[in-house]
Amino acid sequence: MLRLSICLLLLLVSASSSETSCRNLLDVSSLLPSGSHRYDGIGIIADATTKLLYSYEEPFRGQIIDYFYKPQFGASLDILKVEVGGDGQQGVGTSSSHQHTANEKPDFTRGMLWWLMREVQQRHQDVLFYGLAW
Repeated sequence: MLRLSICLLLLLVSASSSETSCRNLLDVSSLLPSGSHRYDGIGIIADATTKLLYSYEEPFRGQIIDYFYKPQFGASLDILKVEVGGDGQQGVGTSSSHQHTANEKPDFTRGMLWWLMREVQQRHQDVLFYGLAW
């Protein structure tokens, strides 16, 4: 986490260069013992605080997402891990549940997280999505 924070700080300093990416600033594969782990990429966890990102007006909201996920630009992240909403207090705030009752058909498009996943995938086709259920 410290290395990612340093990388993002360096990106802010060098934001004027479109050639800069997190990969160029930090070689994370060198941190892993040879042959012992699989490197999937660098990412972030999205939770109920995604509402804060959504509240920004365009074009600023899109620019923020670009800095995180657009390949060869900004942080160029590879992974988005989202909390699966449960209508209750989670890590930070509440996210809408995909199913309110046992008889209801699941609807995964509720809330801000599905919106964020669509936005990220538009920018980075090969992004990996993970779900975090509480």
